Amino acid sequence: MLDQGVDVVVPIVRHSDFRDHFTYDADADIYRCEQGHELKYIGDHKNNKARVYQIGNPATCRSCPAFGTCTKAAQGRRVERPFAEGVREQLEARYRQSDAQMLMRKRKMRVEHPFGHIKHNLQMRAFLLRGLSGARTEAALAATAFNLARMIKMIGMAGLIRRLHPNTA
Repeated sequence: MLDQGVDVVVPIVRHSDFRDHFTYDADADIYRCEQGHELKYIGDHKNNKARVYQIGNPATCRSCPAFGTCTKAAQGRRVERPFAEGVREQLEARYRQSDAQMLMRKRKMRVEHPFGHIKHNLQMRAFLLRGLSGARTEAALAATAFNLARMIKMIGMAGLIRRLHPNTA
């Protein structure tokens, strides 16, 4: 969607990752560890859909003061970079911008609440019916339940009945 001109703003959840201790140099296509040693591209890991980087000389790692905490591998440190990592970095940079933060605050106020309510309070974590038609039906029922509960909370049951049937006293 980035290449289609769509402004994508999504929160990035970064878990603690060993790659935080390495810096990636896109121009040279290498990683550098905190000690300044270079890990060069050695090939692709098909199963993980990632590019693999490794220290050139394993003796460099074994003589490093961080050996034992950074890696214990005899062949030296390896780092995998997912193929989509560049896109994730672009999204993360966009998310850090102030206008993106404002958009996320609006989104949380308007959109996140209904989905959180439906998932947590209504305990609808997965669709039970098969096929697109069944999933749409379940989603419509969940949205209706949410909207009814919200209206009852806002105007009360008597107010809802009055508004649905204005001719009744």
